[in-house]
Amino acid sequence: MPRIFIAASLLAVALLAVTLTGLALHPEPPPAHGKPLFPRAQIDGPTLALFQRACQNRHSENQRQPS
Repeated sequence: MPRIFIAASLLAVALLAVTLTGLALHPEPPPAHGKPLFPRAQIDGPTLALFQRACQNRHSENQRQPS
């Protein structure tokens, strides 16, 4: 068998081992802290709406899973 296939197989096994180890050590996502990051921030309405529409679904505890 060519050496490239052996190297690729070893790399795949190593990546699988790292992934399974990570899942075994951290099976649950970290708990949400529930507090605002910047509680006294002054954000105008249009900017807040922009961030809620564009960023909140991926970068907050308010994520919605695809149905």
